[in-house]
Amino acid sequence: MREFDQIEFYPVEQQEFDKINEEFKAGRYRLEFEETTFEPSEHSSFLSSIKAETEAFIIKRNKATKTVTDQERVLLAEWRSQQSTEDAAAIGGGEGIEVVAPMPASVWKILVSEGETVKEGQVLVILEAMKMEIRE
Repeated sequence: MREFDQIEFYPVEQQEFDKINEEFKAGRYRLEFEETTFEPSEHSSFLSSIKAETEAFIIKRNKATKTVTDQERVLLAEWRSQQSTEDAAAIGGGEGIEVVAPMPASVWKILVSEGETVKEGQVLVILEAMKMEIRE
């Protein structure tokens, strides 16, 4: 296939799809090619003919996206709450909490000592990654 080739899909039964899929994965399936010319007016007519269906799909897609996004926000809020509870328990137990770097990096400088009590927001280490300093 080349850039701007047109692809046409057609319905098949499950058994035929499975056979084609296996042949394709094995490198034995041959695509069918047909020379044609792209006609903008035909394409415009096609788009007009499916306008209502397209609009219905977009509404359904946007609704589904909103539903999933809302669910993810709830899950994230629950997870953050759980993490805060676990962090508070770890701090209260004197064991400390795990600090994770935002990216793979080298430790350039450690600004606190082992066992030192630190405050929220205090810089603990300076990391170096890709010639950038990251204060964590």
